[in-house]
Amino acid sequence: MMSDDNAELVRNELLCFLQQKSKSVAFDDLVKICCDFYTTDEIVNAGGVISKNVQHRLPPHRGTDREKSKKTVTDILKCILDPQLSLPQFCCINLARMPPVTAEHVDVAAMWLEIS
Repeated sequence: MMSDDNAELVRNELLCFLQQKSKSVAFDDLVKICCDFYTTDEIVNAGGVISKNVQHRLPPHRGTDREKSKKTVTDILKCILDPQLSLPQFCCINLARMPPVTAEHVDVAAMWLEIS
């Protein structure tokens, strides 16, 4: 949802997923879901998009692809959750590139807050 008609839209399925689900899914669950679903290249690309929009580079990470992916998704999610940063609205074109989220991943307290 966009609150401003002039807000910039940027296409990136991973970033769209994180931006939307960060309100209802626990941080660690989001990291795991993204690392299980997206390729290392998709995660690194999303990190580049975030870096471009926050005007500083995310730190490069060493280790296995899995370790690098986990650290990069963690950095990306911290940027998305940072209220000091002004990020564009990320959108999804290919719904097949959005991972499924089951009820076990949903933060019940966050959902309750939204309902009330």
